[in-house]
Amino acid sequence: GNRVMRLGHYAKLIAQAAGAKPEVVDMMHKAAPLHDIGKLGVPAEILRKRDKLSVPDWERVKRHPQLGADIIGEHDDPLLNLARQLALTHHEHWDGTGYPQGLKGEAIPWPGRVMAIVDAFEAMTSTQFHRDAMPIERAVGEIERGAGTKYDPKLVEAFKKALPVMQRVRETYADKLGDLINLDFAPKGVTAAVKPASAPAASKKH
Repeated sequence: GNRVMRLGHYAKLIAQAAGAKPEVVDMMHKAAPLHDIGKLGVPAEILRKRDKLSVPDWERVKRHPQLGADIIGEHDDPLLNLARQLALTHHEHWDGTGYPQGLKGEAIPWPGRVMAIVDAFEAMTSTQFHRDAMPIERAVGEIERGAGTKYDPKLVEAFKKALPVMQRVRETYADKLGDLINLDFAPKGVTAAVKPASAPAASKKH
């Protein structure tokens, strides 16, 4: 759906703004939507909880990167290898406080560092079971404050450079009202207008 489109474009745009080679940018675009596939192994009732998770529930959520890597498996195909890396490392933090391996700094594979920002931006700016979407400005502020702790500072700068086009992507691939969990006040059969899903213009490299 639209979330898949947003994730792919966000990853592509940040990678592009960071100066990645065109073939890497293209692979990030294709592989990014698979990063959370490990959540298939987490019970839905845990993912939908609005209250703070218990310690056992949080431990189950924290298993999803390894589960995702296991689901994708190890392959000779470069795209599937990248998808596995994204699944396994997108919750690692620049300062070493992330999971599942507690990798730190440049020990975290570069694609995982990109995906950490993509995942955070998408999670904060879309309506979910446990949380309403926050304003773009607040989400950007959260990511900026995470530079050097959660996120690679250089990639936060690339994110800021890519942000204007990312916002256009978000508008182009907006969720319809019927897709949003907490918005059930619309008349039956009425959905929000969504702009045609034309590919957004690529940002220029600097």
